Amino acid sequence: MQSVPDVEAEQRRLAAKGVDVSEIRAESWGRYTMVGDPDGNRWVVAQLFEE
Repeated sequence: MQSVPDVEAEQRRLAAKGVDVSEIRAESWGRYTMVGDPDGNRWVVAQLFEE
């Protein structure tokens, strides 16, 4: 998992580069999107909520 300060901005940046990126989802610990690589793996890019 990669933590970023603004998951919406990162999702837009990745999508603009042609990366396969999912919709943003929210959980109790933060918000995240998933990206796919050419091998079919999925990676989490998250904006964590501060405690």
